[in-house]
Amino acid sequence: MPIPTELVGSLPRPMKLQEAYADYDEGKITFEQLQEEQDKAARDSIERLEQTGETYVTDGEQRESSFATYPLTHTLAGTGLADNLAGDGQYFAIFDDGHHRQLPRLTGGPFRYQTFASEFVEKNKEIASKAVKQAVISPSMMMLLYPLEGEVEGYSRSSS
Repeated sequence: MPIPTELVGSLPRPMKLQEAYADYDEGKITFEQLQEEQDKAARDSIERLEQTGETYVTDGEQRESSFATYPLTHTLAGTGLADNLAGDGQYFAIFDDGHHRQLPRLTGGPFRYQTFASEFVEKNKEIASKAVKQAVISPSMMMLLYPLEGEVEGYSRSSS
């Protein structure tokens, strides 16, 4: 008897995509070239998930810097960082193997996302023959962009 399962989150990135992220960080390729590799990896992930019989498919976050930073920056290294952010924010995930995730830090206003999860959904719907699902970062996670020390002019720390 099969055990029903469902993918939630990311899939391992193909080496070619990992290399494209590194090349983009080093200025060797354009953002459009990175997006081409992301699209290829997303297509591969969706097609493979459909072959397994998944009810809902996802691109495995191939197009995202990470689940937490995709609306803010193009890569984990901070290339393509949105306006009014600095790359030296607080750590939100520290792993036993020594790697970690760091959020950007809000430096001023206005704060705006540069990428929306709905953009990934639309691209994935063009590929998939099944229903598509997408992880979306919560606003409460974005509150971690606010600096731990001091205030940001025009953005009060309090809700009142």
